[in-house]
Amino acid sequence: MKHIGKQEALTKINSSNGRVFGVVFEKADGTMRKMSGRIDVTKHLKGGVATYKGKDGSKQNVGLYEMAGTKSGYKCFSLDRLKEIHIDHEEYVVEG
Repeated sequence: MKHIGKQEALTKINSSNGRVFGVVFEKADGTMRKMSGRIDVTKHLKGGVATYKGKDGSKQNVGLYEMAGTKSGYKCFSLDRLKEIHIDHEEYVVEG
């Protein structure tokens, strides 16, 4: 696996162009979580303002649509807690 920084991981996610990617991150309770999904999905939105970045936009959260059966839906993860990213048939360990 290649090692990349958090900002490079965010760039790879933002340039995924709707393709499915996977992430591994640490949840707030300390457990590890795997998710696979896509960004820029708008099919199930009901309107309103997204709050996952905080009211003032200061949180470094990434929103995605998780595509895992009964768990499917809009989710987010903290860029600060990101450990791995799987995108374009490549696996990366996120450091920093």
